[in-house]
Amino acid sequence: MRTRWIVFLGGSLGLIACALWAIGLAIYQPRVDLERLAWYPDHFIAQNNSYWARELRLSAILLAVAALVIVAGWHRRTVGPAVAWIGADVLLDRLGVAGETAALIAGGAAFAAWLLIAFLLPKVARREYPAAVVCVALAVAAAHLQTPDQHVPPAVAVSGAILTAAFTTAALLLAHLANPARPGLLAVLMVCAPLMAGIVWWRYFNGEVTTTPQLFLLIIAPATLLLLAVTYLTRRCARPMILIGVPIGAFVMAVATIVMVVLGAPVADLLTAASGNPPVHAADTDVVIALYALVGGVLTALFMDPVTRPAPGAGPITSDSAFAADYPSSSDRPRAA
Repeated sequence: MRTRWIVFLGGSLGLIACALWAIGLAIYQPRVDLERLAWYPDHFIAQNNSYWARELRLSAILLAVAALVIVAGWHRRTVGPAVAWIGADVLLDRLGVAGETAALIAGGAAFAAWLLIAFLLPKVARREYPAAVVCVALAVAAAHLQTPDQHVPPAVAVSGAILTAAFTTAALLLAHLANPARPGLLAVLMVCAPLMAGIVWWRYFNGEVTTTPQLFLLIIAPATLLLLAVTYLTRRCARPMILIGVPIGAFVMAVATIVMVVLGAPVADLLTAASGNPPVHAADTDVVIALYALVGGVLTALFMDPVTRPAPGAGPITSDSAFAADYPSSSDRPRAA
């Protein structure tokens, strides 16, 4: 029963990811092109945050990967399909796919491929906590999807809220899989998911984050809260180091993502050129926050994993999840504390 429950939730997140990707490709991307022409009708250029639909699609692809990890565990084999999906996204963007029918076809094809990959991947149970930390970074990034006019249109707010809540759910569910005996998943989820989605609606009414207090309350504080939540659900005991390491981890996450914004500009420029879209104005910066947040989340996970291990004598840390009994693997041995 537990396996069916996990598969259902993972499949639901995969379906949400495929739907958001298809909407971003065939519904929002044509809107992006119209917005760009409205800002620069006589120039073949774009402005800062012009490609917010691409941000939504890349985030949705990463959400689909997180759903695969929930269903089948972490595999290096999931990297290949993710890269292929990004390549297909670039190609379809270049071809100018648009319309409700195209969205239905693209979304259906994507979900069918997702189901096939989830079925073919061998089921293992390991590395749920690092994956949960990465989802935390992606949830915070998704909450700050930005459009050129510095305000979030209603349709984008709805999509962003769904995406943010989905990443939050994925993070907490992965943390639960790392330690199924730990209680409180539903209570933590009922607090964190609406709170993270609420950040999107705050920005819908108030615009972008511009002040230091807003930076803390809307980025650092939510990242800290989610890291505390996934650490609570994952680890068998608490210790003082967690209270120090989690805020530091949130700071590492924010700094790493900001550094990637500076260093990762060529990646954004490459995606823009490959998609056949005009470059961003020289006074602005082309960004792909979703990929930068992915790197920031991985770096944070590398820091958090050893910092938040239980104290000696608290029992072994096992990566045994709900799949351990149903999908035994000789490589999944308990790790000593």
